[in-house]
Amino acid sequence: MNLWIWRPGLDPLDDLHRQMNRLVDLTLNVVVQQTWQPIPACNLYESQGEYLLILPMPGLKAEELDVQVAASTLTLKGERKRPEAVPDEQYRRQERWIGRWSRTLQLPERSDATGISASLENGLLLIRVPKTPEAQPRRLPVRVNKTHQADAPAVVTTADGGEKAQS
Repeated sequence: MNLWIWRPGLDPLDDLHRQMNRLVDLTLNVVVQQTWQPIPACNLYESQGEYLLILPMPGLKAEELDVQVAASTLTLKGERKRPEAVPDEQYRRQERWIGRWSRTLQLPERSDATGISASLENGLLLIRVPKTPEAQPRRLPVRVNKTHQADAPAVVTTADGGEKAQS
């Protein structure tokens, strides 16, 4: 006969859950460390005449960034280096990624790749992609022709409540 000892406050599956998490973390860390590359986040906005891409690049200088455009593809490359003033043994926690990175983005349809500009200010990379002229919405003037009203027959209500067309 198997005897199961009840331990109040302990979940019988909790230990299994912790062991499975540990196993998955160890497995993924081995695989991910070989292929993982940091990718900077990107926000894409659309305004009246252009698209705006904003990417946070804290600690990077403009000369450390490489922005290239080929056809309808925008490629960003760079490298974030560890500060040389802090030796490895002094780190207690390091959450900001370091190393080389690259990101390739497909430009939106009807964007003008020849007029793209990029600027770096306060740690934000701002890329302006103008729209082609046919992509920009345009207003069409609406004219009111008085001839349309003159051609329409006038409707007059008679005394008995009926309607009669008047020419």
